[in-house]
Amino acid sequence: MDSFEKPLEIVVDSDGNILGKRNQAKEKRQGSKFWEHQLVLIEEGIEYEERYHQRQAELKNKQDEINALVENSMKDYNKNNKTMLESIHAQLNEEYPEMAKIHKLEKQKEQQALEVDQAISQVRQEMLYKKSIQQKADYVKLKIIVSQALIQSREREKLIKK
Repeated sequence: MDSFEKPLEIVVDSDGNILGKRNQAKEKRQGSKFWEHQLVLIEEGIEYEERYHQRQAELKNKQDEINALVENSMKDYNKNNKTMLESIHAQLNEEYPEMAKIHKLEKQKEQQALEVDQAISQVRQEMLYKKSIQQKADYVKLKIIVSQALIQSREREKLIKK
């Protein structure tokens, strides 16, 4: 096993403890290199959280593009079949007035369900944003802890070299 094998993830908890015997052994072998790599992973985590709004905007743009495509397709379909659809609706409304009332109620239910879905989506987005803020704060705290461990490791290495 390579003594400078880098962990693929952050292996230090919020109290500065190294998680797992294997990672503890790596720290003993690697010294400051271990802590430097942990610091790199933490900084990547901070950068990722800082790009939250950018990621959300990109996702929204993609959703908007898809929605526009679907909407345009529906408009084209309705335009091409408008006369036929209007004729069928008029005939059904005439022959089955109760069905028209039911159809109207169903449309209202669909609209209400859509509004509820949008409200849930908004709450979900707010929760994700708050989680992102908390995650960034946790990364910053961990960065301080790991930076201190790195300084201590470098000091130990200097003492050993003397």
